[in-house]
Amino acid sequence: MPRPSFFSLIVGIFLVTACSTQPVDESVKVGDAFVTAYYVETNLATSKQYCVAVACEKLKQEEKLREGQSIDAATKRPKIAKKLLKQLDAGVDAKRLIYQLTVHADGLEPFTREAYVKVRKAEGQWKVSQFAELKNGMPDTGL
Repeated sequence: MPRPSFFSLIVGIFLVTACSTQPVDESVKVGDAFVTAYYVETNLATSKQYCVAVACEKLKQEEKLREGQSIDAATKRPKIAKKLLKQLDAGVDAKRLIYQLTVHADGLEPFTREAYVKVRKAEGQWKVSQFAELKNGMPDTGL
């Protein structure tokens, strides 16, 4: 019985891998990119690229709060890891995404928070329209 060639083995592995991985939805890619820019990298300029509506207004307010503060590469920041927990449809052209954020800060035990991100189609592109940290499963309004 002839043995399969190395090439046949590689093609077989590729086919199994390609068929077993699910393509990432474009809306989730936008949500992930926003969460990385905003929460992980704390980069407001990059975060704004992914936003419309209420989310943009929220980022503009935060920019005003940061005015005059020197935040640069030397600024000590916590390390934050993200994990998509849930994706829920919110209509034909909208999704609600729930992320777990694990915060590692010097001198503290790691802790977790959840973030809510709503993405919707705006002018044919997926954009973040709302976001908030969750407290007891509900958006934290700070009150």
